[in-house]
Amino acid sequence: RGLDTFVPQQDKNRYFVHRRLGEIRSLQEMPPFTYPNLVQRSASVDVIWFNGRRMPHSWFEVEHSTDMNNSLLKLYDLQDFSARMVIVADSRRRQEFEQRRSQNALREIRDRISFLDYDTLAKEYEHEIEKRAFGFAL
Repeated sequence: RGLDTFVPQQDKNRYFVHRRLGEIRSLQEMPPFTYPNLVQRSASVDVIWFNGRRMPHSWFEVEHSTDMNNSLLKLYDLQDFSARMVIVADSRRRQEFEQRRSQNALREIRDRISFLDYDTLAKEYEHEIEKRAFGFAL
């Protein structure tokens, strides 16, 4: 999609669709896109897509077994950037996501946070790989 991908060092050996995230990422280091404290805060986001100007395009927080509130609060701290905010988790956690997102503390970013389940993400990724191999998309 023409975006660069950053994955923190601590997550580079985690797997996604039979590949290590370190093999998928295109950036080895976090671009210094803003104030150091915000770059540091975003450095623990699981996956970040950056546009051609090295500004965040999308934040992806993967919630496999941890407390979703921590990820939502991290995204809240990064709300001043015009970037998509996505929680990625098992489809069984969608209701939990909806409940947490409806908390009053998140009202400012409630409509900016999306949920993406693992199966849909894997299908979207495979579709992008197929489009690339085919050479063009309709």
